[in-house]
Amino acid sequence: MKIQSLDELEHSIGGRPRTDNKKTRIVFYIDKKDHALLREYAQEFDIPISEIARNAVKAIIYKKNND
Repeated sequence: MKIQSLDELEHSIGGRPRTDNKKTRIVFYIDKKDHALLREYAQEFDIPISEIARNAVKAIIYKKNND
């Protein structure tokens, strides 16, 4: 049996490290076909659906601001 070091133990007790990048929950509805495509895309590229949505919003906003 491997015993954790003190640093590993303290890290596991603390949980997730806090970040300055706070996020807000947004709920929206999409068509079932779009959901299936989105889920398939997320699984193929191994990224969360929320990250896909954030990146899409950023792309739209940045494109608009650069036009």
